[in-house]
Amino acid sequence: MLFGGTMLNRGSILGGNGIVSGGDGVVLNNDATLVNEGQITGGIGPQYLWNVGLGAGAALYNGVLENAGLLSGGGQQLMGLWMGGGQAVNTGTILGHAAVAMQGGTLENDGLISGTAIGVDLAGGSFLNAGTLAASYAVYMAEAGAQLGVAAGAVFEGKVADHAGNATLLLTGAVAGTLDMGTSFSGFGDISFAAGADWALAGGVAQLAGGEQINGFQGNDTLLLEGFTASSENFVSGAGLVLGSGSTNVTLDVQANAPLVVNDVAQGTEIVICYRRGTMIQTMRGEQDVASLRIGDALPTRFGGVRRIKWIGWQRYAPKDVRGNRERIPICIQPGALGQGLPHRALFVSPGHSMLLDGVLVLARALVNGVTITQDDDGAGADYFLPELEAHDCLLAEGAWSESFADGPGLRRQFHNQAGFHALFKVYREPDEITLCAPRPLQGVALEAALRPVLAHARARPGVLRGCVDVADGWRVEGWAQDITWPEFPQLLEFYAGSRKLGEALACHFRDDLAKAGIGTGRAAFSFLAPRHFKPENLLVRRARDGAAIYPAIRRAA
Repeated sequence: MLFGGTMLNRGSILGGNGIVSGGDGVVLNNDATLVNEGQITGGIGPQYLWNVGLGAGAALYNGVLENAGLLSGGGQQLMGLWMGGGQAVNTGTILGHAAVAMQGGTLENDGLISGTAIGVDLAGGSFLNAGTLAASYAVYMAEAGAQLGVAAGAVFEGKVADHAGNATLLLTGAVAGTLDMGTSFSGFGDISFAAGADWALAGGVAQLAGGEQINGFQGNDTLLLEGFTASSENFVSGAGLVLGSGSTNVTLDVQANAPLVVNDVAQGTEIVICYRRGTMIQTMRGEQDVASLRIGDALPTRFGGVRRIKWIGWQRYAPKDVRGNRERIPICIQPGALGQGLPHRALFVSPGHSMLLDGVLVLARALVNGVTITQDDDGAGADYFLPELEAHDCLLAEGAWSESFADGPGLRRQFHNQAGFHALFKVYREPDEITLCAPRPLQGVALEAALRPVLAHARARPGVLRGCVDVADGWRVEGWAQDITWPEFPQLLEFYAGSRKLGEALACHFRDDLAKAGIGTGRAAFSFLAPRHFKPENLLVRRARDGAAIYPAIRRAA
């Protein structure tokens, strides 16, 4: 028996043959510390009684036990370790009929715990498995209040059963982890996702939708409800996420700090949180993280005063679905890129999302200039969030006017949670056309006028200019221009007939042939209509900023 002090064992310790006491290999009390690098074996210990004399390799009342060697039970192989309190860490091996019996204290397993019948009999205290548990019952819980922690890489060979019905399963650690509960885990009253790690948790209806409370679900966590394919979903306050499949409904009592997205996958139903955490949306209660928005929240809008959120649409794309696809790669609008210090912070939007600039809507893909507004394929996935109001309008995202969802033919089908909309709005007729709150020019002088102030805020030293005039017929001038150093930066061009200036145009329009030829993203075309007739042979086309010319040198005349 070790009362206080520190003991290092690198040899062998064998417990006695005590009937009532004396069967343990080592008894720790009075804040003693034992470091075992050898072998400790319990004595005979004839009965499975909760007292000394059970033949445990070590009995820990209080203090610290660090096992890097072997702990095993005695003559009847009862317990490798009995704990009534204290702290224990296992990086070695613990063997026994019930390899570990806990009534209190904390135990972390980074090694192997193997039992003939039970790996860990958890009647109290807190147990964290980061190693391997192997037994018919890997963990057996029959008392209230126990906590089973799971770290990334943990292995459970055998059943994990909470017979008391209110133990806590805690997913923890500093790195991403996965756990498939399958049919082996049962009876937990609480499943908690600890902060600081991303977890993928899978289980059947009995494991995830059998009344368990699921807490701490965060932005990069994933739930997979195996064997149940949801055709509808609805988040019910006070109940949780209600999933429907035909005439069958199941409820996940999941507590999350953002709307949930439901996706059908081969194994069943995947539940995730989809948003870019940290984007601030102006509400009537002040700026709020987009993660906290809910249906019914009141937002100030540009044209309709205060409007309430009718619905929230979501898209979630895995890295493989985004890579190389410029229709899905997020566009980053850097702070101040739109002028007047807007947006306040970096704002990420989808390429097809519109921003309101000087009274017109401009698609984000048209705003990209490679300097202050960029579209970088960083290999990551993409999550998009878009609230719908009673009518199309603009809300404030990071202080800048940004559009709400505009309903139109086929547009609602782009969202991964469209089934949730139809479950909420059973009487719905898709509009025949889009009704926008402001003009949205896709080409022409109106688009150029909206882009020019944005470009004025982007400071890019001119590089080598290249381009081509394809048409010059005395009234029209068409072609393309690109800065080799800044290939996505639209070029402001001047048009002269001799010494007389005819006007200006912005090389910002999309042409498919330019995109296929690798001329940036293809948004380098210009089209200019002269206010008066000119002689093509007198035409000069040059960059406004430094006078670099791309014409004369007509490649093709109309």
